[in-house]
Amino acid sequence: MTKAIYAAPPWPAMPPRSAGVPRHEALRRLVAEGVLSARQAQAVQEALRLGPEQLGPEQTAPTTSNGTGMPTQSATVHPAPIPSGEPAASAVRRVPWAEIVGYLGGTLLLTGTIMLVATSWDDMTGLVRTALASVFAVLLLVAGTMAAGGVSGLAGARQRAQTARLRVASALLALGAVATAFAVAVALPEDTQSRSIAIASGFGLLVAIVGYMLLPTGFGLISSVALGLYAVTSTVDATLGATPFIVGLAWWGFGIAVTGMAVAGMLRQQRLGLGLGTVVAMVGAQLPLGDDGAAPWAYLLTVALALGCLALHRQVRNPLLLVAGVVGVTLAVPEAIWDITDGTVGAAAILLVAGIVLLAASGLGFRMHRHPDSESLPKP
Repeated sequence: MTKAIYAAPPWPAMPPRSAGVPRHEALRRLVAEGVLSARQAQAVQEALRLGPEQLGPEQTAPTTSNGTGMPTQSATVHPAPIPSGEPAASAVRRVPWAEIVGYLGGTLLLTGTIMLVATSWDDMTGLVRTALASVFAVLLLVAGTMAAGGVSGLAGARQRAQTARLRVASALLALGAVATAFAVAVALPEDTQSRSIAIASGFGLLVAIVGYMLLPTGFGLISSVALGLYAVTSTVDATLGATPFIVGLAWWGFGIAVTGMAVAGMLRQQRLGLGLGTVVAMVGAQLPLGDDGAAPWAYLLTVALALGCLALHRQVRNPLLLVAGVVGVTLAVPEAIWDITDGTVGAAAILLVAGIVLLAASGLGFRMHRHPDSESLPKP
């Protein structure tokens, strides 16, 4: 009998049960990576019956079989807690001092150089002025490059996530582009002021575009649009003359170009690009009002911009385009009525017309902004 018992085959190894520790660890990792929120992770826990009330403070690993055939119990495993998703008090109060100091340092450097040049400009020779402005521009560009991690870090910054260090680097590069335009303007002769400004702003725009292509942030986009607008204005002034109609038409075209690049996805900050482009185009469309006989062009350009924004909104579905379309129609129609009636219509009537146009444009906007899937929902 005893021999029969010992001759019996050993206990078969029990299949390991699916413990909660691996799932719990996977959920914790998903929360840490931002794939799931803490509330979603808790819901998954409850769905898998692995909530804290089942896990308890400790979780025992599954029973396995050793080589002798007798079951053994492995050591107690403590599951890693899922982060709650609520930032700690220290993290909430944490201030990005390094980023703030970087912005402040670049601003102080720019302000100090401007004050130095302004107070000692008459005492400096042309060569000293050019050297000082050039050193200042190079210093900002080198500081931005070093903040991005050197030349190699700047070359690969486009594929990296945006951090405070990269934002500081982008701000320094944007200031460096402005300083480059200033240095070139100082170096050029003063007899052809408009042409010198156009060439200088063109150089600054080129540096800003290169900086934005390497490190696409909001600072680079703002500096590129500002320098581009300055280059367009100075070029028009040097070639055709700075009349309100000519300058307004140039601004209108430049704003439409920036808006088109944002819609086409060429700008990483699409919303900022749309905002800058539509504002510049709207201001340019209104500038011909200051030119004698060019007021009808202001109405036409404004209405064309508004209709274009409303048409693009059907494809892009961005609220900024809707706002630009509504504002454009609201501006153009009362202005046209005032001009056609030679100002005989009173201010109250103009306000009444503006209100009616605004309500009509708002209704049109609501109709265009309505989600197409809402029409297919069953009626109650």
